[in-house]
Amino acid sequence: MAAGACGSSAPRPITTALLSLPTDGPGRLLAFVPPDAELIVELDVARLRNNPALGQLARQLIDSDVPLAPQTSLPPGIPTSLRGVDAIVLASYHVGGADAQTLTLLQAAPGQTVAGVIVAPGIVAVGPENLAASAVLLGAKPTLQNQLSPALATARQRATLVGSQGAVLRIAAHLAPAVARDLRLPVDVAAWSDVVDDAVLIVACPKQDAPAMQQRVKHAARLPLLGVLGLAPSLVDAALQPMGAWSRVVVVVPPNRLRRVVQRASAALGKPRAAVPQSSQGVAP
Repeated sequence: MAAGACGSSAPRPITTALLSLPTDGPGRLLAFVPPDAELIVELDVARLRNNPALGQLARQLIDSDVPLAPQTSLPPGIPTSLRGVDAIVLASYHVGGADAQTLTLLQAAPGQTVAGVIVAPGIVAVGPENLAASAVLLGAKPTLQNQLSPALATARQRATLVGSQGAVLRIAAHLAPAVARDLRLPVDVAAWSDVVDDAVLIVACPKQDAPAMQQRVKHAARLPLLGVLGLAPSLVDAALQPMGAWSRVVVVVPPNRLRRVVQRASAALGKPRAAVPQSSQGVAP
């Protein structure tokens, strides 16, 4: 998979085919996202849970009774647990504003029940009443269509690895210029990540913003947790891949390093929680 991420093949053209909906996974949930979202996060929980490299670790995290984060640390509309969930989409509106809102769409795993407002069979919405009601109305339409804006759809596609059959994680954002400046992000930015025997992360943005984005990715190697896990070398080696008006920053975690990352994370989960080291230096595997 890494070879495909770093190759020089041109991106697929942005056409109406981009708006077609898959029959499962988080892509299906895009039909229920109310219009005008500025940020979309898609997590294919089932793909992660069943992944040969990460599956055991993912199941330790996802299917346990321990919340992923305390409710008080998360904005309204974001669940603390993904137990019983196969796919999740977070849609954020008015990002960075006083009226910011987030709607979460959850697809239940077969035989599971997930709390929320029922949008369609096996799919629920969690979040502000106005957004949940809009999702229900979209679910009642006889024909389901992708609801992303052209800007979000374009960003999402630019980050996608050509020929891929899915992704563990996708993020796409079309931000207000003032918010983008405050966050030190491009107005348009997207990420795509998947795992086979290696792991690949692609961050796509307009080419004028790409060098700064590459430096931000490399700088993330200094985060203590990523250093402890052994991900720092892959971040430091983040490559810049031009692709017309956009560019990609590509991070590859090769198989041997990925196995060590999983081992370290699994070992950490089996220990009492301790404070994250405060050192600013990454730790190579």
